[in-house]
Amino acid sequence: MNFANLVNKWEAEAAAMERRGILIRGEVLCREFVADLQALQRGESEEPLTIAQASAESGYSAEHVARMVRQGLIPNQGRKRAPRIRRADLPRKPGGRVAAGPLKAYDPVTDARQLLSRHRGARDE
Repeated sequence: MNFANLVNKWEAEAAAMERRGILIRGEVLCREFVADLQALQRGESEEPLTIAQASAESGYSAEHVARMVRQGLIPNQGRKRAPRIRRADLPRKPGGRVAAGPLKAYDPVTDARQLLSRHRGARDE
């Protein structure tokens, strides 16, 4: 299952319920939806990525990711000359700006600290 399939499934469910005038218990629907989201997350975390994809998601260079695979720091899910890395095994570069990957929850305390740090840095120059 991927994100588009999940969206299509739940749009079809909503349309069918609307056509039939179905009223259901909300907690049952929520549990089914959460189960689908968890299945989607498990599937994505198991997805094997190429070195280039792993580099884009982790924030590390492709050379560094390949070196970590060669050194055994990251398990190789592929072959020796065609390594693959499970998304769940990816290291995340601290403070790196990652173009893709799972979104983290908003942390207002961290945001405030970063703003204060930038403000102090600009004042000191």
